Amino acid sequence: MEKYKEKLIKRRNMLIVVAVLAASITLFIRIYASDMVNIPSWLALEIEFLTGVFFAFELLVAIYSIKIMRVLNSPVKLQKLYAEENDERMHYIRAKAGQPLLMILSGILIIVALIIGAIDMNITCALIVVALFQMTVSVIYKLYLLKKI
Repeated sequence: MEKYKEKLIKRRNMLIVVAVLAASITLFIRIYASDMVNIPSWLALEIEFLTGVFFAFELLVAIYSIKIMRVLNSPVKLQKLYAEENDERMHYIRAKAGQPLLMILSGILIIVALIIGAIDMNITCALIVVALFQMTVSVIYKLYLLKKI
């Protein structure tokens, strides 16, 4: 259990580093955007969208970090989380639903959408809709498998 506790501590530290990086990117975007005087409306929309995405990402990282900190303080919660993470049935269901690969591909689609957003907002919207559709179908199939298996 000590190895798992050390693994959680490393995970928490990596999340904190990622959160600080995302916060610094958000600040850079906001400071850089405030210096621009006459920017087109589509670029302003892209800047606001990027700010929202990074803020949501920071919020998710903060929530997950708090969850890890609470688990580290309680041996009962630590044991429960260890059992949840090592549940073979859930590993099988996630693999069958294609979750690891689909989530990675959806994340890549969202990153590409953010990059392409500076060129064309229509492509950005289309890529984000596709990524959300992929994730939704995967989650629905996972819920179906949870009931079936």
